[in-house]
Amino acid sequence: MKKSALDALLCIKACPVDAFIGSSKVMTQVVAEECTGCDLCLPVCPVDCIDMIDIKPNFEIPFVNYYQFYNELYKKQSQESDQREKARRRFEFREVRLERNKQERSDLLEARMIALKEKMAKDKIQKEKIEAAMSRVNASKVDNEAK
Repeated sequence: MKKSALDALLCIKACPVDAFIGSSKVMTQVVAEECTGCDLCLPVCPVDCIDMIDIKPNFEIPFVNYYQFYNELYKKQSQESDQREKARRRFEFREVRLERNKQERSDLLEARMIALKEKMAKDKIQKEKIEAAMSRVNASKVDNEAK
């Protein structure tokens, strides 16, 4: 059976920061700004359609203005720190969301099991009533035939 990228949701499930947009039967997209480059989506992708592209930093040390260079370097490091913090918050939100979904599914399953047990108990009582009525009818027939 040949899988297509439209059928695959494994990459979405593998991403710890939810950097994918898409759903079942829809082509998924990577949100590059949110991607941390952890490569967890690569091995699970059934169609091998994700390419990681290394972006090499452009650090050229200027000979004239060291202050400007270190100021830009500090800004870049601050942005990277902010991006890491944002990815961490997204990961934590994802974990809370997955746990909430798991709890909701278990609560729903428990409610369905309780409803099923109640229905089975009502059905059993109804069946017993029907059997009692049938035995009374059969007993009545036997009495009528005996007369």
